[in-house]
Amino acid sequence: MNLFERAIALSDPASGLQGFMVIHNTSRGPATGGIRLYPYASEHDALADGIRLARAMTYKAAAASLPVGGGKIVLIKPPESKRHDTLLAIGRVLEGMGGRFLAGRDVGLPIEDGAVIRRETSHMVDESDEGVGDLNLATALGVVAAARAALAFHLNRSDFEGVRVALQGAGGVGAWLARKLSEEGAELYVCDPSRDALDELAKSVSFQEVRVDDIYSVECELFAPCAIGGVLDEQTTANLAARIVVGSANNVLATAAVGDALAARNIVFVPDYLANAGALIQGVRFLLQGEKRSLDAIEAIGDRTERLLMRAKPAGLTPIQLLEQELASQFDPRGHIPV
Repeated sequence: MNLFERAIALSDPASGLQGFMVIHNTSRGPATGGIRLYPYASEHDALADGIRLARAMTYKAAAASLPVGGGKIVLIKPPESKRHDTLLAIGRVLEGMGGRFLAGRDVGLPIEDGAVIRRETSHMVDESDEGVGDLNLATALGVVAAARAALAFHLNRSDFEGVRVALQGAGGVGAWLARKLSEEGAELYVCDPSRDALDELAKSVSFQEVRVDDIYSVECELFAPCAIGGVLDEQTTANLAARIVVGSANNVLATAAVGDALAARNIVFVPDYLANAGALIQGVRFLLQGEKRSLDAIEAIGDRTERLLMRAKPAGLTPIQLLEQELASQFDPRGHIPV
């Protein structure tokens, strides 16, 4: 059973707004999370996704030592004719929260959509050139820092030169991650169902294209899931040929048992909400402190990763088990509702 503070149904037929604002925990500070615009099959599916993601945001914020809690806004994708009105409507909802929910972009919202939302609220991260810039880059930098620490811990590697990386997803974060790893000499194997995404990445990065279903069996040092969640289940984990898993996708493990299966195969898994916190760190520091660049704070993800990996095995726990155990004590569950 998970405990949550609130789930607010959002509905405005005139604008096309339909979905939920899920607030998991605000004992550390205001709820913080991305706005996801997705073609959910039903409100039930949207709410289930929001609940899963809001919890992860609470843990992500705590792992990064940020004075905020976790939340998520999940919106059912409206007809294209109503998209603009939907964005303005969610902006008004955020403004009405009075700073109790701090938002950023998530799946389905390009930077230009974030700019539309900001017309109605000051509680949305500004990703323009005058603001923080593309937060996908911040996320990628955090993943690089975590991967560097994992390589040093597990394989005694001090750099990425010649390191084979199986990259799943060439979208916003995945493309930035590919560029950064390529700059450091990594050998990239990339899959994405979008031909356009692969063609765009090929303009700036050399890589070997891999079929989507074959990415797990690529012999490599690092598997970087940068697409959807739940990609590591019993079957894909059995096929995984990587030594380390570090990526930007949320909720990579389909079940907790998958984490045990990875450990049994001596595959190091860096908890996703530790590795992919770069955008959250940058966004929160911008909204609360007006800070446009937080490179040192993002680089500290590597230090946190190193300390976690060093403590986990002596404790007889997987890294994600130890991290969740340590973080859970930081949340006050009083007044929460079971879901």
